[in-house]
Amino acid sequence: MDVEVIKFIIGGGLTVLVGAVGKFIYDLIQGRVIKEDSAVAQWKGIAAARLQEIRELKTELGWYRGVYPRLWHAYERLEPREKEKFPVVPPPPEQTPDSSST
Repeated sequence: MDVEVIKFIIGGGLTVLVGAVGKFIYDLIQGRVIKEDSAVAQWKGIAAARLQEIRELKTELGWYRGVYPRLWHAYERLEPREKEKFPVVPPPPEQTPDSSST
């Protein structure tokens, strides 16, 4: 009786193991599994893109915060024909070399 139980457990374990290996091989063929260095490089690229976006948004926000008080003052105090026009968009960001890429 004990031998039959042990055979059943081992047989079931081997069946699960073979099924898991088969699924892994199928996923590998379908391109769902990527190597660790590829995954790390992919996530580093995503993180770098998000950091660049954050830097650009902070620059834009700083520009708006710096220019808005002068524009509002001009709008409130000057005669209508002398008023500055509100800019629609901020100037493009300056192209500075990225120090982390060197």
